Amino acid sequence: FDVRVLHKDKDIFRTASCEYIVSQKFFDTVEKFGLTGAEFKPVIHKGRTKKVLNMYYQMIIHGTVGKSVPPTKFGCSPFSSSEENQEDVCPLGHISGINLLSELYINRENHDKSDICITEDCIGSYFGLHIPYEMIVVSRKCYEVFKAEKIRGLAYDVAHTLQG
Repeated sequence: FDVRVLHKDKDIFRTASCEYIVSQKFFDTVEKFGLTGAEFKPVIHKGRTKKVLNMYYQMIIHGTVGKSVPPTKFGCSPFSSSEENQEDVCPLGHISGINLLSELYINRENHDKSDICITEDCIGSYFGLHIPYEMIVVSRKCYEVFKAEKIRGLAYDVAHTLQG
């Protein structure tokens, strides 16, 4: 990992290749409050000498909420939908569209009850080094902990859980 791309004013950020890098503060907060659904690996600086960066970790999210469900809407813009732009949607269901246009809806039965989760479907498109990415979903407990601890680098939207 090239440390020159680190956002030192954030506690979490996503790289162009969709890896999540978190600060020591983020890591300590997850450990202190027993938040579940993620594991952390050391970040190694890729340069002349390979060196472990003790203040940063790669977050690997294992928690899942499954695929998004209707009435979740995806598309390029609020004036178009993924139904109109089928080239933005993966026929296998991996990429649901370029952008999330509505609040996210998930099936409660598919949530593994972790505090930090990802969806099975992705948003975005392949463009240069950028690739589609899963949406992160956090529990109310996780949200309240991150707000109280002033974790920087996150923006929150509402996600709804629906019964089967």
